[in-house]
Amino acid sequence: MITKEIKILTLFSALLLAGIFASHFFKKIPQDQRDRFFNFDQGQVFAFQVNHFTTAHFFKKEASGSWLIKQVENQLAREIKQKTGTAAAREDTEFKQADSAEVSKALTYLIELKNLNPVSTEKNKPGLFEINDHSLHVVLFDREQKILDKIYIGKNGPDPLTSFLKRQNSDNIYLADQDFRLLFFRNYNDWLDEK
Repeated sequence: MITKEIKILTLFSALLLAGIFASHFFKKIPQDQRDRFFNFDQGQVFAFQVNHFTTAHFFKKEASGSWLIKQVENQLAREIKQKTGTAAAREDTEFKQADSAEVSKALTYLIELKNLNPVSTEKNKPGLFEINDHSLHVVLFDREQKILDKIYIGKNGPDPLTSFLKRQNSDNIYLADQDFRLLFFRNYNDWLDEK
């Protein structure tokens, strides 16, 4: 009788120790990260580039946390210039002070997106969502200038305050409850700090 109780107690203790051991070696993803669309937070973004057709704005974060901006030439502009032999578009050589509050607001809305369910795939309806290689897209970089993610922003959804999104290397199209075109599709001067 005692032997059976000792075996049960030993088995229970072994299972408990195995559970404790496993919890230390297999990190759990925090619930708030599982609920988010991106697997990184805003603190990991040190630069980003907004591209649309032939225009591009490159942003970088200063040590103080404020944002700087400059106009840059994107891939499509370089391809057109090369094929046509036209002069290069205006490209800033120096960064200017961006409106950090507006930059942070746009980034916060994007990076804090909650997980979205796909509404379609690009293969099902090409062009319907106005997403292609040259449509509005945001490339997010970490401290070492490695790409964290690239998100394409299509047309507005059925509600004008929504927008279709597509991640790089995915055919899934998502509908976000935010007008990301309004947040990111701006003229260069609209991003500048007017102070």
